[in-house]
Amino acid sequence: MFAEIRSNQGLRFGITFLVLFLLFYYFNLFFIGITGEGGMFYSAFLDRHLNYIRWLRLALLYICSGLLELFGYETIIYPTRLKLVGGVSVGLVYTCLAYGVMSFYAAFIIAWPKPFRDKWKMLLGGLLVINILNVLRICAVLLVYSYYSRKGGIDIDHHLIFNIIVYVIISVMIYRWINKK
Repeated sequence: MFAEIRSNQGLRFGITFLVLFLLFYYFNLFFIGITGEGGMFYSAFLDRHLNYIRWLRLALLYICSGLLELFGYETIIYPTRLKLVGGVSVGLVYTCLAYGVMSFYAAFIIAWPKPFRDKWKMLLGGLLVINILNVLRICAVLLVYSYYSRKGGIDIDHHLIFNIIVYVIISVMIYRWINKK
């Protein structure tokens, strides 16, 4: 059976991709669980010193704040929220961090049968694109919700819109990378 998997490149890719995706995705969920105060398996050391989830959230908040301030908006940064002075605030809950999309992307690139020297630039570039799109999404949500809060409100599923846009863009990137001579 293992010889068949090793000899079948498509099957090997599919299994490797699935295993890596599940590993990355559920490791993120596990890490969120053990760095959340009050949990049964809370690790103060990991929470204080190695909490990459918090670092990602703060990076997104500070980059969004800086971008908005470049365009003349004043913002206030809280540990999990960004507020537009005179407007609304948006919270960056765990699902806003795009760890699911990044897990999918990283698993796909690593599993694809190409040499590592071809993968690392694509991996870093794609993760950067995903985070840039996330910054733009967070800024847009803050501005749109602030504008429409004065007009009676608006209710859009920005997570769904973001996911569709990101998956289309990374699909195009992957397609071009796979078919590159």
